Amino acid sequence: MKEFFNFSYRKKKIFIIVIISILFLLVLGLFMPFIVNRPALIPEYNFVKYKEIAQSFGAYLSPFIALIAAFLTFLAFYVQYQSNESIRNQFDNQSVTDHFYKMLDIHIGNIKDLSINTYRNNTVVKYDVDNGKVNDENFSFALNFLVSGILTNYEWKKTNSYKEVLENLEEISFKASNEGEVKECEARGRKVFLLIEKDFHYTHYFVALLNKKLLDKKLKNYQVNELAYKIFFWGTNSRNIYGSNIEKSDVEIISRFLNEIRKRIRRHKGQKVLYCYKTHQKKRDVSFRFIPFSGHASRLAHYYRHLYQTVKFLDTSYKNKLISKEQLDNMLNTLRAQLSNEEVLLLYYNYRIGFGSNWDYIGKNEYEFLTEYRMLHNIPLTNIIPKSIENPEAHFILYIANKVIIKKKYIHFEWGHKMSHKMILDKIVEHFKECKNEKFLKREKESLKNVILRVVRKMIENEKDLNTKIQVSFCDDANVDFSQMLKKVYLIDLGNCYRIKAIYAIDMVKLKNDSEFKKERNLRHFINRRLKTDLEIYKLKDFQ
Repeated sequence: MKEFFNFSYRKKKIFIIVIISILFLLVLGLFMPFIVNRPALIPEYNFVKYKEIAQSFGAYLSPFIALIAAFLTFLAFYVQYQSNESIRNQFDNQSVTDHFYKMLDIHIGNIKDLSINTYRNNTVVKYDVDNGKVNDENFSFALNFLVSGILTNYEWKKTNSYKEVLENLEEISFKASNEGEVKECEARGRKVFLLIEKDFHYTHYFVALLNKKLLDKKLKNYQVNELAYKIFFWGTNSRNIYGSNIEKSDVEIISRFLNEIRKRIRRHKGQKVLYCYKTHQKKRDVSFRFIPFSGHASRLAHYYRHLYQTVKFLDTSYKNKLISKEQLDNMLNTLRAQLSNEEVLLLYYNYRIGFGSNWDYIGKNEYEFLTEYRMLHNIPLTNIIPKSIENPEAHFILYIANKVIIKKKYIHFEWGHKMSHKMILDKIVEHFKECKNEKFLKREKESLKNVILRVVRKMIENEKDLNTKIQVSFCDDANVDFSQMLKKVYLIDLGNCYRIKAIYAIDMVKLKNDSEFKKERNLRHFINRRLKTDLEIYKLKDFQ
């Protein structure tokens, strides 16, 4: 009976109506013989005279008792049905919870099983051109010279093919003085993700450098990003790095160079490798002591698959009403709490330039695991993401913009920015310059238009230095009713780009006094100023 009284408001209301109906039938059944036996109502019958009160009472009451019994039987079955449903829902809910925590245990176990070898050697290494003694960091200097030093020499590159560059690279060697013992260490658990993150950035750094300095036909940014991720994931010796929209010869050039770099690092393992790459904010210096370009498919493939299936399981359970929204949020918070900053960053790379596009809306399934479920909430944004890889705030700007319009102080990422309307427009431009998916652009075109119009509308409505309230509406063309004092903001579709325009339509004859004329003049100056500074410059180009 405890479950029975734990109904929702609607079920309690039905229960009260049933109880009142039963009480009414009981009262009606008790008083019906006296009502029908009144001579004034049925004069031809006299039950008192014929001593049939008892029989008539039973005869009249029997149908009502049967009705009450039927109601009680129905109520008993209904209560039992509700109780069974409640027990089944509790069982399903508990099954989802148990299954989630089992999957969480597997996730934690996957992390614990990860390992990568690192090395430490105090040997002083010098470049053979230099006869003097050099310190440990000159190993990185010599290593970087093998690629960047040679390739930046334009005259040398001009007279040598890439094969001759390779031959010259193979002839250059290191000489070590004070040979020391190499200490091998094993990084395990979450520390592995820190090294994997460095390996990706190192791979991306060299692929971008070789593309810039060596390839005759330069790769585009998104091609550099995709190739760098493939090499990082599969390794330079894998055949899986081929088969994309990049020429096979270009991939071979880059992979052979990276193999030579890896040979040098393996030969002198234990030496600290230093490199520096450009981020969205400034330059970042990184060092490591492991052998790069070997691939991480054996470490990351099952890790990503299991993490994806865990989130998908929670999403399916919630959509099938097996768990509540509160339970879903709590479980997702628990799952996110297990992810380190490096794991979240690598998850974004896997989604944006790797093989995990189905995590969110650029994939075929149009899931929203990274937006609605905020799986990237703790992603580090400051001075870590390479400049050529799209910033997460720019990539998810349409989703963030819709949230900011509703809730001004909305922040999607823990270390993200509080978005102003001008910053939203900047991020929209940045996002669509980076996006090369034509199907996605076509699908998002109307959403893009609506977001821009809403943002521009807010920009104008929030202007505080005007003495008149600005009313904003939207139109698809420039046809304006000049008989009304209307301010319009609209979007011109130029095929491969958009241009934002603002217009005003004021009948000067209707301005009654100088104060109204002054307001109109201020409004005109305001819109023109906005056109020149904030609106007209936002042209979304490079759609192809």
